[in-house]
Amino acid sequence: ESGFDAAVIADRRGIIRYASPAAGCILLTAPEAAVGRHFSEFVAPPLAAAAREKFQALLDGAVFDDFEAELPAGGGAAAPVRIRTSAVCAGQEIVGVLGIVRDVSAEKQMASRLQQARKLLSLGLLTGGIAHDFNNVLSPIMLNAEIAMMDMLEEHPLRPILAEIYRSSERARDLVHQIAAFSRGPDRSVGPVKIGPVVKETVKFVRSAVPAT
Repeated sequence: ESGFDAAVIADRRGIIRYASPAAGCILLTAPEAAVGRHFSEFVAPPLAAAAREKFQALLDGAVFDDFEAELPAGGGAAAPVRIRTSAVCAGQEIVGVLGIVRDVSAEKQMASRLQQARKLLSLGLLTGGIAHDFNNVLSPIMLNAEIAMMDMLEEHPLRPILAEIYRSSERARDLVHQIAAFSRGPDRSVGPVKIGPVVKETVKFVRSAVPAT
């Protein structure tokens, strides 16, 4: 038994006859208080019936690999545990069951964090690909708008429209760069930004998108 494991021995009726000192932390009761009680009292209610069936199978000689279950953790919560079982014999007769119980809450939390980190990595790769493709779309729009303005008189009625297309494409390009920076991770520069032009441009877009009424 390690410092992180609890050892519990129950007789053929399922009554706990021994609980190690470490069992107090997992069973949420003093080891001596657990002795004399049925082991299923310490199993989360939805799993109690299945636990009793598995206990009976062990008494009948079945052998199980390590399995996971849940024990009440107070406040209506449940703590995940991994259990290793073996029969307790007196001669050729099985007189009880030994259970080695380990709290795997920290292990589960670590696995969940690792899974979340993998999801964020996948998201970063996806956004990086989208940013690259979107930048390929923006480049010819900006280039053609700029060339068209170079060949156009200042008073031409289409010039303001092309200028607006170019400015909007610049804003879109800046957003693409931000997305690309996110996909690369936290290595990015931070500095002051003039928000006046951004606000004016945003107001234009809102006015054009929202009906006057």
